[in-house]
Amino acid sequence: MLQRIRDKSSGPVAYAIVGLIALVFSVWGVGSYFTQSANPAVATVGGTDITKYELQRAYDQRYQRLQQLMGENFDHNVIEPKRFRRTVLENLIQQELLVQYAQDNRLRVTDQGLLQALRGDERFQVDGNFSPDRYRALLSQAGISAAAFEAGLRHDLQSSQLREAVLATGFVTDPLVQQAHRLSNQERELSYLSFSPDAFRDEVSIGEGEVEAYYRDHPDAFMRDQRVKLAYVSLDRSELEVAEAPDDEFLRTLYEQEKEARFKSPERRKARHILIREDGDTDAEAARAEIQALADQLEQGDVDFADLASEHSDDQGTAEDGGSLDWVTRGSMVAPFEKALFDLEPGSISNPVKTEFGWHLIKLEEVDPAEVKPFDDAEVQDELLSLYRSQERQERFKQLSEELDALAFEAPQSLDTIAKELDLEIQTTGWVTPDGGTGLAGNEAVVEAAFSDAVLKDGLNSTPISLSGDRLVVVRVAENEPAARLPLAEVRDQIRERIRDEAAARLAAERAQEALDQLESGDRSLADLAEQLPGDLVTPGWIARDGGSSVSGAIREAAFSLPQPADGEVSRRLVSLANGGQAVVSVSGVRVPENLDESTRGTLVSRIEGRLAGLEYAVMRRAIRADYDVEIYENRLN
Repeated sequence: MLQRIRDKSSGPVAYAIVGLIALVFSVWGVGSYFTQSANPAVATVGGTDITKYELQRAYDQRYQRLQQLMGENFDHNVIEPKRFRRTVLENLIQQELLVQYAQDNRLRVTDQGLLQALRGDERFQVDGNFSPDRYRALLSQAGISAAAFEAGLRHDLQSSQLREAVLATGFVTDPLVQQAHRLSNQERELSYLSFSPDAFRDEVSIGEGEVEAYYRDHPDAFMRDQRVKLAYVSLDRSELEVAEAPDDEFLRTLYEQEKEARFKSPERRKARHILIREDGDTDAEAARAEIQALADQLEQGDVDFADLASEHSDDQGTAEDGGSLDWVTRGSMVAPFEKALFDLEPGSISNPVKTEFGWHLIKLEEVDPAEVKPFDDAEVQDELLSLYRSQERQERFKQLSEELDALAFEAPQSLDTIAKELDLEIQTTGWVTPDGGTGLAGNEAVVEAAFSDAVLKDGLNSTPISLSGDRLVVVRVAENEPAARLPLAEVRDQIRERIRDEAAARLAAERAQEALDQLESGDRSLADLAEQLPGDLVTPGWIARDGGSSVSGAIREAAFSLPQPADGEVSRRLVSLANGGQAVVSVSGVRVPENLDESTRGTLVSRIEGRLAGLEYAVMRRAIRADYDVEIYENRLN
């Protein structure tokens, strides 16, 4: 039998079958190599990936900060998601560049420096003091581990070290200060003759033939943009139904998971201490001998700890109060001090303890033991229910988001399937042009999707568009009107006004040039020309470079860009004005301030040094970016 099987399994047909099976298995086996990761890198910086999840988290955090800062004035339509996302990504890239540069140049942040930064963060303080409980609770709410947060904070501190090191190097020479003072405080004697198009509008006559010719010669000037109306479905986390309360068993499990972080107040200890520092005036042996002498006095029992602290402690912040410290929890003091404190019994005094600040004696006065709020506490029940509902809604939103993504791809010809499967309402927008629209259509990402080839030309659903971390929409074109030229009857008056404006502006420019020519030839003065020509003469007199608003920015800029006139001479030039007219600007004198007084000089030096240091830091950042490999994967950003 085996021989018959072998005989039958040879020949072209058998080989073709075997080849087909091999092809299927080979494609199946390597398929994973062609499947995009669920969390792809959106950029690579010096070999380190910035992932899509990192970008989205940073996007959401910055979006939420804007909401908090602006409060009721926040308008999500002002945020252009594509541009906002790119800005956030550039910030992440710059942060990573600075961290890598700092590490390559051996800038380090000590554990003590990290601890001080944590203690100084007001978000983690209660009554002005660092609270480990609050620290753990806030990180838990944000879904960030302590290790990840502290690693990120360490990187931020490294970057700050680098920035501060560069900014501290700014310096300025005295000649540069004197020159800056003379230029910034220089004054110029100004007069000008302006010609407004409004003064010449009545001189312009327009025939019907001119209107028709203008319409004919400008075929692209009077177009209505292509516009569409969009149908869309919206998945909004805030609109999901609130979950029913779970049973006690579930809440008790959640309580056990969150008990340490949310419901436990740690043991606190109240103490006094005496500190003897080691510094230039007190060497290590002398400090050690002094603290031991104080310990011996306390052991003999003939002196009060608070009195010794007031008289001898080098900690000026506590000495006035007999060395009294606020309530202390684990993690809020340096390790040797903390270990000694938590090894004491109430009323006992430690042996001398060495820390980086010097030598300490510690007396434990009171212990507030750790306490866990019970499961049945009303506040605990409310917090557990709120936490459950928040987590459940977030999980449900995540699942629905994945379903929305799949359905938008699997049923791209209609929103009906998505609406039915996810119980969403199909809504419509008003007219939307490539410049945007109102409401949902004011969002840049929505407009970009609406006029993409897939949605506009192929008639498909868009991929889900993230409007914020809590809302997704899928859009499709419901109505489409192509761009078209507006009929002459609709734009006739608009064309007349345009012709009149252009002609009046030409007449104003001609009069301004005529005035300048006569001034240069010496035939007329500004006052004479103001009477002869329909111009407005303005004589502000002496003006400063940055003072007052009586002179427009264009006039002021022109006045200070003209060459300094020789004695008895005048510098002049034509300037275009915001109203479409022109002006002849005339500078007849320049006044330079006298030497600086010391107080003004100090202020100016600080300002120039800060400006120069800022420029140097910006140049350094550009140089760092040029030195490291940075690649952005544009197709993964949205």
